[in-house]
Amino acid sequence: APVSGSVQINTVGSSFDTTLGVYTGTAMDSLTTIAGDDDSGGNQTSLVNINAVAGTTYQISVDGYAGATGHIVLSIYALPLITSATSAAGTVGLPFNYAITAINAPAGFNAAGLPGTLSVNTTTGLISGTPAASGIFPVPLFATNAAGTASTKLTLTMAPMPAITSPTFATGQVGVPFNFQIAAVNSPGSFNAIPLPAGLSVSTNTGLISGTPTTNGVFGITLFATNATGARTSPLTLDIRPVNDDFADRIPITLALPTVTGSNPGATKEASEPNHGNNPGGTSVWWTWVANASGSININTIGSSFDTTLGVYTGTAVNSLTLVATDDDYGGHNTSLVFISAVAGTTYQIAVDGYGGTTGNIELTVDALATITSTNTATAFQNQPFTFTITAENNPTGFAASGLPSGLNCDPATGVISGATASLGSFPVLLTTTNAFG
Repeated sequence: APVSGSVQINTVGSSFDTTLGVYTGTAMDSLTTIAGDDDSGGNQTSLVNINAVAGTTYQISVDGYAGATGHIVLSIYALPLITSATSAAGTVGLPFNYAITAINAPAGFNAAGLPGTLSVNTTTGLISGTPAASGIFPVPLFATNAAGTASTKLTLTMAPMPAITSPTFATGQVGVPFNFQIAAVNSPGSFNAIPLPAGLSVSTNTGLISGTPTTNGVFGITLFATNATGARTSPLTLDIRPVNDDFADRIPITLALPTVTGSNPGATKEASEPNHGNNPGGTSVWWTWVANASGSININTIGSSFDTTLGVYTGTAVNSLTLVATDDDYGGHNTSLVFISAVAGTTYQIAVDGYGGTTGNIELTVDALATITSTNTATAFQNQPFTFTITAENNPTGFAASGLPSGLNCDPATGVISGATASLGSFPVLLTTTNAFG
């Protein structure tokens, strides 16, 4: 016998009434009977099943019942011997394949007790499918040939993938410490999150995302959790709000820097916040400015990269503001512009929003300085009386002109340049004006 196992020996197909004996031993007078039969094969043929032992020599005798004779067909069939592994592992949610293999000419296969989403191909012995349940499953395997059916047990372990359970949305703010914990079940051993905005990092051991954001915006992040069976992902939308998103966090503007820059990706609208430019918006940011003098002021978003709305208010709480001026597109190119009559000492709250919630880069200008409006060229004749008046808007209170040719002078109160000069040539003259704002 080449291997140990159940073996069938028969004379099925023989032409006469046979008897069959199976023995061990090397001498006729000292044989040991293993099995014998007369008619179990049907049609007066013989059949025995023995438990063969590998390496043992078996002596087989075929005789005729009562001396009958004829053509003999002797067949030796070993039951299938299942040779595939007795244990296998899969992962819930991932395709699984396991092949039942056997020797001794198996003609069919089967498996009992498979998890619900797995099935067996009874011709090839392939167990396949995508496991839906975790656990340890004892699965009897079967292989069949002409001699019968053999079986063994397969221990099938289905391990779950990690499943991320933390929220899919989080908010933070530029300049404010931020923490977000990636949470997962099914024994995660490591974590990751990519790509993170500037200022944040993730601990791959604990799954804690932390740091102080330096860039505002809405960021799409992929979270990872990994265990022994593999990795699973989940999306995270991270809204990092600008530092001046809330009314309480408005940024002061000074006339030393009348044009400020910012951006509103990630910005939100507070409860009870008014509509700026008569549009709901939804991505507003705030500045504050204290008028150091009274006068006409131009506040605008000219140079911004998106469709802005603008609101100027007085008041100290977002739900009780008094409107001073508001605009949508008066600045041109979808930017905003308002004029206000500023009162010295008054604090003005300035909101810039995106029309319909649009976002982009912001340029906000509080134009309170006097602006020269007179022409930038003039002609005088040698030794002839000459008069030129510097004109300006935004309530100019003083004027000056440097680089005048000899004989000409500027009245600092009126801005009138007058006199007569003997000089000839072209003279670059710097004109300046001042008002209460500078």
